[in-house]
Amino acid sequence: NGCLVVVGGQPATPLAKQLLNGNKNIDLVVRYDGEKTLEEIVNIRGKGSNNFNGIPNIVYRGNEGIIEEKIEKLDVTQLPIPNRKIRGINFDDYINS
Repeated sequence: NGCLVVVGGQPATPLAKQLLNGNKNIDLVVRYDGEKTLEEIVNIRGKGSNNFNGIPNIVYRGNEGIIEEKIEKLDVTQLPIPNRKIRGINFDDYINS
C-alpha cells in the first residue's frame, strides 16, 4: 500500500538475503548498527525518493537482483543516550516491582 517496510536487528543481519527472498513485502533489511542507516533511509523517503543506492548496511531489491551495500561499523559510544521516558509510566516503579 505504498509503505516502506524495513526490518533489522540481530537476527536480520545474517539472514538479509533470505528475508528478502522469502517475503516480497519486505523492502529493505538493515544489517549491523542501524541508527545512522535508518536516519538516511528516512531522509531519502522524506525527499520522495526510493533511491537507496550507497546507503551503508542495507540489503534491498534492485533491477539487477538483491543488492548488498557496504558494511560500515558505527561507534555507538558517539551517539546520544536515548530518551527512554514514556509519558505516564514511572520506570523506577516498574523496574523495582
